[in-house]
Amino acid sequence: MAATTINKVSNSPVVSNTISNNNTKQTTATVTVNGVTNLDAKIKDKISFVWNSSNGDTFSMVNATMGCSDSTYNEVKKTDSIPSSGAGTTVLPDSLAGCTVVYTFTVSNTTTGKVVTTKATIKISPMGK
Repeated sequence: MAATTINKVSNSPVVSNTISNNNTKQTTATVTVNGVTNLDAKIKDKISFVWNSSNGDTFSMVNATMGCSDSTYNEVKKTDSIPSSGAGTTVLPDSLAGCTVVYTFTVSNTTTGKVVTTKATIKISPMGK
């Protein structure tokens, strides 16, 4: 059975994806940027991202940058074996002007076979906007 719960954070919904069955605890995953799942930002903005999970045993994050004015910055990076929860902070560099960055956090429970994926998106304004 799959369920999606929505919690309010700073007037923007935070979507927490949850998969469970009657025989196991729920496997959950959340990822946010500045406390929300969809953020409009500008160059030089400080971005804080946070990820959390429960009842998983493998964790990965994909950071996809796309739609950049300079296509050399379009890329996808996958990081396997990250901690079950964590946080990071960065300041958006000039090179990301006009880009969209999507963080995709995946949590798996190898015992139950459950996999949960959730995303947070940052849309960065072009220079001068």
